[in-house]
Amino acid sequence: ERILTTISEYGSNVIAYNQQAERYGVEVVFVPDDEQGQLDTQALAAMIDERVKLISISHIPTGGGLVNPVKEVGRIARAAGVPYLLDSCQAVGQRLAIPVVTGMNEENPAVQIYKAYAYVVPSGKSSAKMGETVQKMVDLALCLAMERTPPEGSFFPQGIRELIVRASTGAQRAVDMLVTLLAGQPVTTELPLPSFEKVSPAPPLEDLSRATIVLATEGGVIPIGNPDAIEMSMATKFGTYSLEGLENMASHRFTVAHGGYDNRYAKEDPDVLVPLDVLRELVAGKRIGALGEVFYSTAGNATSVENSIRFGKEIAEDIHRRFGDPVGVIFTST
Repeated sequence: ERILTTISEYGSNVIAYNQQAERYGVEVVFVPDDEQGQLDTQALAAMIDERVKLISISHIPTGGGLVNPVKEVGRIARAAGVPYLLDSCQAVGQRLAIPVVTGMNEENPAVQIYKAYAYVVPSGKSSAKMGETVQKMVDLALCLAMERTPPEGSFFPQGIRELIVRASTGAQRAVDMLVTLLAGQPVTTELPLPSFEKVSPAPPLEDLSRATIVLATEGGVIPIGNPDAIEMSMATKFGTYSLEGLENMASHRFTVAHGGYDNRYAKEDPDVLVPLDVLRELVAGKRIGALGEVFYSTAGNATSVENSIRFGKEIAEDIHRRFGDPVGVIFTST
């Protein structure tokens, strides 16, 4: 039995599909995109057979403007008699301008994605708080429906900037802040910036002609079929794929699963993200010692900091285990 979904599906949805696959033995199959990056409806129709038990897609699965052809998918599903599950939460908020209310725990990485498009009520870490959270969602929804100002703290701040008229211009306030700093007095920034861990770079390789160079990307380059089911957003895993016997990243072997940028060109020529062709030339010209015969890939689109740190540590450990020293990594990003 199969669940059909899109390559651009939300990571959290794909996680749920994979859980069902493990529990019931169903297969999650990704329908290819068309040349515009939307779900290819002709491919979808061709993939439907007696094994398909569910078609599940998101109307607007990314923050990059992608809109899937949900009406046509519905027609195909109805004609085939296959249940059709549509995640249109983001579409309701963005296309219909109807306020959307949901609940999430503050540790859920989806908060950072959805809070700009929906009112996200803080929830508990388990179902034990579900009743309390649902009541908060109802209270907030009623407040919005009656066009009242929601109580402070009833939802996560949405990060929406509002026009505020001040007595002095930004330039004047910036100069005043600078003068205060020069006088050795404390100031409070008007726009606090996030604080991230600082990582010191590794020392440079002294001789590239003796080093092994390894390729990695967060651009979502994957083998055709996405064998590891790497999510296009909020990725929970990375893939390790062989390069043995390959001279380039041919598009009939590799594609892209990433919901955060226009990846049409990367799909046409995956070498732009994993420059295997150039590295082969450098090895042949003895400019570098060797090429690591695997590459690492994930989708760095709204991936949580915790998962990113874990990916980095696991990839680094695997590189050292496989290749030792001296080794360098070319990591491409979108």
